[in-house]
Amino acid sequence: MRFLSYFCIMFIAISAVLTVSSLVIVQDVFAYEDVYKKLSRITKSQQDVHQIKKLNQAGRKIDWTKAKELECHGHLRVLKTDIIKGNDDETKLFFIRNITGEIYILSIPEKNEILKHDLKTAYEELEKMLDIK
Repeated sequence: MRFLSYFCIMFIAISAVLTVSSLVIVQDVFAYEDVYKKLSRITKSQQDVHQIKKLNQAGRKIDWTKAKELECHGHLRVLKTDIIKGNDDETKLFFIRNITGEIYILSIPEKNEILKHDLKTAYEELEKMLDIK
């Protein structure tokens, strides 16, 4: 009988932990989904479409020498706008969507930086990589 009550208590404790963990994960996924929806709205809104360029340029101002390498498993995505005509900085926002929901906006260097540091092969085929899942 004692074993059965111990087992029941452990089962209830483990179930509670798993339930709380599941709720946190679901909450995080919904938060990331909200970010994705906001980014998507930017590409469709005449008054917000300029935010694409701001997001693309903001990443270039970061001191990447102190950044930690991140490994994630997800898919390359792009949000495009056809509201305005312009270069990729103004019309496309590339990002990685991790399988756990997190969204990482890609900071693509300016063309002259790509050439200067011989990074052409790393960035020239981003569009083709969108087809690889």
